[in-house]
Amino acid sequence: MEDLLSEPTACSAYRQAYVDGFEAHVEGLSEKQDARRQEGIEGLNMSQELLARNGLDKDDCTRPLCIIEPQQGGKLDSWCGYRVLKTDGSELYQWFEWSIIQP
Repeated sequence: MEDLLSEPTACSAYRQAYVDGFEAHVEGLSEKQDARRQEGIEGLNMSQELLARNGLDKDDCTRPLCIIEPQQGGKLDSWCGYRVLKTDGSELYQWFEWSIIQP
């Protein structure tokens, strides 16, 4: 995760916009709210535009992995984080919530 510190400063804003857009989109899907879902799509598009304005490509920034988690009653939740290779123990990877690793 040390790589985050060497990335351009715009990457931090890109990650925030990406996660916000993803979470809004999933919330809209879960609550069957088209406006919230569309807000999420616009947020995801904004994250791409932010990169372009700064002369960056999505490969220039580390992006957290985001997943959709099914909940009871047909609801959905989301979670975003980083998978980090572990050097000890029986597990290969350890997961960290994305915001605690932001530089």
